[in-house]
Amino acid sequence: MRAFVGFGFGALGLATVAGAMAQQGTPGGDSPAKVTAERVLAGSEIFNGRSCVLCHAVAGRGEGASAPSLADPQWAHGDGGFDGIRRVVVWGVETDEMQTPREFEMFPRGGLTISDEEVDAVAAYVWSLSRPQTNGFVTAQARFVDLARAGNGTEAVALFRRQMAASPDHPLLPERGLNRLGQSLIAGQPRTALALFQLNAELHPESAPALAGMGDAYRAVGDRPHAAESYRRVLAINPANEAVQRKLRELEP
Repeated sequence: MRAFVGFGFGALGLATVAGAMAQQGTPGGDSPAKVTAERVLAGSEIFNGRSCVLCHAVAGRGEGASAPSLADPQWAHGDGGFDGIRRVVVWGVETDEMQTPREFEMFPRGGLTISDEEVDAVAAYVWSLSRPQTNGFVTAQARFVDLARAGNGTEAVALFRRQMAASPDHPLLPERGLNRLGQSLIAGQPRTALALFQLNAELHPESAPALAGMGDAYRAVGDRPHAAESYRRVLAINPANEAVQRKLRELEP
């Protein structure tokens, strides 16, 4: 399987989902028994809410020097089956084992102590990324990311809200994932980035990263007053944030 890099895991409860999130059989056969809807949701929270997104990008849809995309059918280590994916998560991949040059190796279990159930959850989610038709949640998540990257911020946010209305406990991306996606779009799609950060700040009004990102996006679209207001909200939470202090000084006389 293509190498994972720098996982950051935390304790996570596994919630039951229904309706659109329920798994469906694939045309080529059923999903492995351990790839349950509950595990896929839990794996998404771990993957997109921790450090996995730093290398693989949101929903595993990145490609770069640190790590490849996990959302295509190409696998460098194993055949992409659940057991093979789980094995890589458990044992990692050393630099000299990688099929293409990467900046970092993947440490066993991300270098952290995580439970076997959390490993199963991440493996189930990664298994689903290259097979989005097997899980309604993953399908919607991929659609959301694609819409955002295409600059369709309004449609992307509407999809996110519909998913939350159907299942409030399971947003398409956690706070960190939304933040990461927004940051990746500021340079090329600043208005879409702003829409994502506005959503993130609405959902997480005490999140300094979400508010700081919103300030960056406002500045990118030329709205200096709202950028300054966002930065002040960050400083109300964390007065010692020097980076935001500097950005605010640049905006104010």
